[in-house]
Amino acid sequence: MRKAMKTFMKAFQIRTPVKLRSMATQIEKVSARIKEYREETWMIDSHSSLNFQDGPQESEAPKVRQDNVVGFDDEKEKLIAYFTEETQQLDVISIAGMPGLGKTTLAEKIFHDMAIVYKFSIRIWVHVSERFTRKDIFLAILREFTRLDEYMYNKSDQDLARLVAFHLEMGKFLIVMDDVWTVVDWEKLQIALPKNNNMGKVLITSRHVEVAQYVNENRPPTSCVS
Repeated sequence: MRKAMKTFMKAFQIRTPVKLRSMATQIEKVSARIKEYREETWMIDSHSSLNFQDGPQESEAPKVRQDNVVGFDDEKEKLIAYFTEETQQLDVISIAGMPGLGKTTLAEKIFHDMAIVYKFSIRIWVHVSERFTRKDIFLAILREFTRLDEYMYNKSDQDLARLVAFHLEMGKFLIVMDDVWTVVDWEKLQIALPKNNNMGKVLITSRHVEVAQYVNENRPPTSCVS
């Protein structure tokens, strides 16, 4: 019995350092892979972590002031019906009107409406304006999905557009693009939108009717008039 125990202990003592060295090697390999993975900051944890199942996410958006809430009820209900209906591809909805007539207020009311909050697990608000850079808009959208660092800021507009489309291609999302000035501006931005995602909705506001008409020829814009 003692002889057997000695034989077992001797074998264990020989194999144990080998096993420990093997484990250490494996740990080093795993650590290296984790480090490489973290450097690719445009991915979060995996594509499955972007399943939009973890509850609503919302970018910073204007809050509707109580003194601006009166009015637009009919327009709001019509637009919410657009947002909740099924379509064959990405749906773009527009609001047109001169400055000061309430385009942004109406968009805010829709953005914060509870029916919209529950339907879209991802809601993002970006302000475009007359002078904007496409990269800033794409980065503002990507900020909702991943950490921004020098690696991200150094990417080209085209690479950022592909990343935006990647993050949006399989989820229920609403993006508001407030104050789009020209058709050219829209063309610059829409390259990042996944057209085949029929669960996605985009709402744009514009002071120019021709822009609001152009973004979706099959759906006339909602007009804010005095």
